[in-house]
Amino acid sequence: MPTVKKAMDLAVIFSERKEYTTDDPLKIRLEEGVHEIVEQHNRVNVTCSHITFVGKGKDHTTIRGGFMVENQQNVKFEALTLTCPDGDGLTLKGSETTVDVLKCAVKECMNTGVYVSGGATVDVLE
Repeated sequence: MPTVKKAMDLAVIFSERKEYTTDDPLKIRLEEGVHEIVEQHNRVNVTCSHITFVGKGKDHTTIRGGFMVENQQNVKFEALTLTCPDGDGLTLKGSETTVDVLKCAVKECMNTGVYVSGGATVDVLE
């Protein structure tokens, strides 16, 4: 069964083969249901820019686990719910970091839902 971590690993490979842009990002489409992040610290590191994680709606697609984005641009989370009962939901670090959160919910996080530091920028839109 594919995991969010495996999708991120593939995204890195795809990003090495093709240049993705703000207008043409790499999209990881998540089906309805609950997607568990079971890797270390229940968190996936987003290690490439111009990537969008898109679900089927915040009432239909849930990711249980967190994401760390450090010095990556044009990272988007769209139409999903993010819960992290074991830690932080979204951790955004670094002055190069730009993240959009569109039509999402971040809830039921043990620590911080969205942590922004080091000059990172996040836009949250309904």
